[in-house]
Amino acid sequence: MKTGNVLIGNVNSPIKYRIIKPNGRIKFAGTGEDSWFTLEDARKKAGKQDSIYLYDLRTMRQMGEIL
Repeated sequence: MKTGNVLIGNVNSPIKYRIIKPNGRIKFAGTGEDSWFTLEDARKKAGKQDSIYLYDLRTMRQMGEIL
């Protein structure tokens, strides 16, 4: 799926999760590693201080924080 100039990759679900670090930056973004996750994978990779957010990839909107 391509959105503007951002290649998201093979998106099977319109809902994905991102890990946001305490400084507000997206974990793994720009590193060559995937920064979009299933909820299970996001929980495994998130640190204690990180937050997990739900996104709708159709609109690229942040839908809420996962507690």
